[in-house]
Amino acid sequence: MNDSISFSGFTYSSGGFSCNCRSTKFNRDDRLDFVLFPNPGNIESDAIALALSTLCGSSYAYIAIELEVSVNAASAIEAYTGASVSFSSVTKFERNSGGKNFALNFSGGFDSLAAYS
Repeated sequence: MNDSISFSGFTYSSGGFSCNCRSTKFNRDDRLDFVLFPNPGNIESDAIALALSTLCGSSYAYIAIELEVSVNAASAIEAYTGASVSFSSVTKFERNSGGKNFALNFSGGFDSLAAYS
């Protein structure tokens, strides 16, 4: 299986972003819209790429994300997905995340609401 997915055509708005998504696995072209509440302000491309990688999991052999990301984010995405991943560019700038976790997903349950507070 050589399924691939690509994310391109990123646009940013107040409190969110959108991108085109092309999946050979499902033979689909879609526009994905993400609204972030509360509005976090500027969203770093590393955070967007890492969030998109969670949608892919280990389902694809090849992932293309048309964003500039740091070396740390690129390595983390490749390790997490097990896929061959390409980006518009990878910068040498390395962000210190303070640990090994890049993202925290909230389910909306009581524990998530408590952590959010």
